[in-house]
Amino acid sequence: MLSVFHLKSYLLHTWSFKRTVTHKTIHFGNHQTAIVEGMQTWQPLSGFANVSRYLYVERGRLVLGKHIGVAEQKYQFEFKRKDQAQVYFNDGRFFYSLDFKKGKKEIEHQCGSDRYLGEIQVISKRQYSCTWHVTGPQKDYSSYTLFSRKSPTE
Repeated sequence: MLSVFHLKSYLLHTWSFKRTVTHKTIHFGNHQTAIVEGMQTWQPLSGFANVSRYLYVERGRLVLGKHIGVAEQKYQFEFKRKDQAQVYFNDGRFFYSLDFKKGKKEIEHQCGSDRYLGEIQVISKRQYSCTWHVTGPQKDYSSYTLFSRKSPTE
């Protein structure tokens, strides 16, 4: 595992990603898997005095069985310190704190009746991964995402 002490410098790049989501609930059949591949980018947000806040945007192609569609997710990252970020849902609700000083971060988040257990891990200077296990009355899935930093020439 690689430790990262300047989180903002590490993250604020364009990343490609591939996510595998395995649904275990009856709503999606028995262990149906979705694949999402796309790009993750950052956009600075204005209106936050003395705070460095960025919009994290994922856009990709979703394949679930015979269905092919577009997937998009947005979060806000607030970098008050160089080694840490506060992560918010795009509507402003707090999600989790992130730091990579130990090379990985374990996350637990309760959202109503749904429980999110996650781990984000630095693999190298150009790759990190994110794993989530989500359970609740209407949810039971796991996801694994590999992020790879795009070079400026790609």
